[in-house]
Amino acid sequence: FERPYTKEFDLSRVGFDNEVHKTIAEYISGQKANNFKIKPSMLYEFIDEKEHGELNEILSLGKQEGMDYQGEKKYFDDCVHKLKKLSLEAEIEALGAEFHHETDIGKRKELAKLLQEKTLQLGKF
Repeated sequence: FERPYTKEFDLSRVGFDNEVHKTIAEYISGQKANNFKIKPSMLYEFIDEKEHGELNEILSLGKQEGMDYQGEKKYFDDCVHKLKKLSLEAEIEALGAEFHHETDIGKRKELAKLLQEKTLQLGKF
C-alpha cells in the first residue's frame, strides 16, 4: 500500500463495482488524504465478516515468494492497467445503453461523440 510505485496512483480514477473493493479504495484514499499510515489490518473493521475471504485474497495479491521490487512494480502496473481497462469498458457499456434509449437527436450526438472518445481510449490499451 505504501510502496514507492503506488504513491502517484489515484484510486479515484478507477471505478469499483464490488463493495469490498470500494471500501478498500475509500480507506486508502482517506488515509493518504490525511497523511495517515495505511494499516491493512484496519480493513477488517470496515468490511463485513462474510467478506473477509475476499479481503484476505486481495491482501495477499502480489506477495509471491521471491518476488523482487521490479516484479512487484510490474504486477502492480499490470493490475492498474487491467482495472482501468475494465472501468473504461463498463463506462462504454453504460454509454451505449444510454445511447440506445435516448430519443433526443442532440443528446444522441453527444453520447455518440463520448462513445467514440472512450472507444478510442480503449483502443490504446
